[in-house]
Amino acid sequence: MSQKSVEAIAREYARAREILGPFHNAAEGWGVIAEEIDELWAEIKADAAPTPIWSGARQVAAMALAFAREVLDMGEEDFFRHVRDLKTRRFNSGHEAHAHLARCLSNVSRAIFADTPWPEAINFVIERDIVHIAGVAVSVMDGCDHKEG
Repeated sequence: MSQKSVEAIAREYARAREILGPFHNAAEGWGVIAEEIDELWAEIKADAAPTPIWSGARQVAAMALAFAREVLDMGEEDFFRHVRDLKTRRFNSGHEAHAHLARCLSNVSRAIFADTPWPEAINFVIERDIVHIAGVAVSVMDGCDHKEG
């Protein structure tokens, strides 16, 4: 993950927080991440140019950062360290990346909407998959031939 990607994600996070404020709870955070993944998927299916795909991936990663900070109380430096440690591979296609995003989002959904309180193991699953969502989004960003203005 490049420093450029980290800075772009952090700027998008700050911009979104100015407009929307923090997440009220895990369900709201999940819903926003799901919406951003849907928007990225629409760009991928439309075979969009690199810029809208890069922008959509940046928004997914920024909302994963928001979830980590506001719901999981994870510091921004820890979040980016975890994402860097993943060493997420490059995907063969946007479809493959979307499949990974959908799997991680499904895992988070099952954990958040379980009928039991979050034991430590569930918290681990949520943290792991939120970080993976960001890692996949960063991989998509890095795979785009995009020059941010």
